[in-house]
Amino acid sequence: METSKVCIFGGQCHQCGRCQMLALDPRKERLTILPQEFLDQLPPGKNRVYGAAFDIGTTTIVGMLWDLAENRLIKIVSATNPQAKYGQDVISRINYCMEEKDGLLTLHRMIVASINELMDQLTENVPPRPLTKITAVGNTTMCHLLLNRDPASLARAPYEPGYKGSAEILARTIGIRGDENAMLLVLPGIAGHVGSDITAGMVACGLVRMPGTVLYIDVGTNGEIVLVSEGQLAACSAAAGPAFEGASIRCGTRATRGAVERVVLTEKSIDCETISGDEPCGICGSGLIDAVAQLLKWRVVDHKGKMKKPGEAPELSPFLQSRLSLTENGPAFQLTDTIHIYQQDIREVQLAKGAILAGCEILLKNAGKTATDLDQILIAGAFGNYIDRGSALRIGLFPGVEETRVVHAGNAAGAGASMALLSKDAFSKAEEAAEKTRHVSLSSHPGFEMCYAHAMYFPK
Repeated sequence: METSKVCIFGGQCHQCGRCQMLALDPRKERLTILPQEFLDQLPPGKNRVYGAAFDIGTTTIVGMLWDLAENRLIKIVSATNPQAKYGQDVISRINYCMEEKDGLLTLHRMIVASINELMDQLTENVPPRPLTKITAVGNTTMCHLLLNRDPASLARAPYEPGYKGSAEILARTIGIRGDENAMLLVLPGIAGHVGSDITAGMVACGLVRMPGTVLYIDVGTNGEIVLVSEGQLAACSAAAGPAFEGASIRCGTRATRGAVERVVLTEKSIDCETISGDEPCGICGSGLIDAVAQLLKWRVVDHKGKMKKPGEAPELSPFLQSRLSLTENGPAFQLTDTIHIYQQDIREVQLAKGAILAGCEILLKNAGKTATDLDQILIAGAFGNYIDRGSALRIGLFPGVEETRVVHAGNAAGAGASMALLSKDAFSKAEEAAEKTRHVSLSSHPGFEMCYAHAMYFPK
């Protein structure tokens, strides 16, 4: 039975094939940077062998090939997660496993096949050597599907994972290519929807031993948040929805060539910058955050999220008024000839940003802290790296702090997976981080609903 799929351009999938014609975000492969002090302390390897680290995301899978003798990164490649045909989010894929005969096996084989394809790309045109070790991280659902573990418990309260801790198996037992005795190590997650990608990111950023009060945020369909304060660690997951991935936004697209990623609005002009400078094909998450921030700045949208209609905003400049229209889908603001921001898009952003902000505020409140106590906010992930900090703060995506306190952490998950590949100590630190972090369930928190309702408003 064919599942109902959300189109990355908005609405339901009609099998038009547009998503298959989009290239990957060409910037993703430049974001995995390991701490220099970690690399400096690594002893040289004993054998001329390779290792591979994989960051398995709901949307994208990134693979990294390492020379384990020289502790040297040789190549990074990425591919769209092929499971997307069965749903853009993890819940859709869990449902597919539950509802379809051999659904779990189908999605498991898809991940393995994608890893093997990336492995072929990684080892192409490099000296032939044994590949003896593989590490992998991902959200909890992706790790279950990789290991062929039933994820059904992740879809119902109390959302407990089907297994706990790290996993270590012979890679060939699940069909992953490599040396006959190559081991696959999957780092431990923290909870049902706080996965090993977060644990890996904590290792890469040194979060466990970080002084002061720091938030670590991986913004995505499932926003994962960790707070460290006075040596105590707490984590939660916030169901932000697919808006920042381009889905549920009428002119939305994922981060790909031609996606609008930057928007600057004045009283007389609009400047829309696209990824790779290609012709606009839609607007991705970072561009959407910029656009909403600019509409708030010029009061085209108010703090409650209401967009002005044509003729009801005489205080706007003639140029800004000319970009407003009333469509069958409600008020809209024209960014380019083909791309508009609609009232419903603003509502989707409010739902997404409200979930992230509410999760941050609940963790802070539980720790007896407020935004003024924050020393840093670390933004992880490929998407997070390209969010404009000022725009994110303007829409209230994060707690209100000075812009300089918001720091991009790059692909911290991929960096952590690589560190665990290169160092047993780093792998142990991932296990330590998972054990030390207390999970906070937002769905059962008594103050969450009120906090979420308030967090959906934009700052005045």
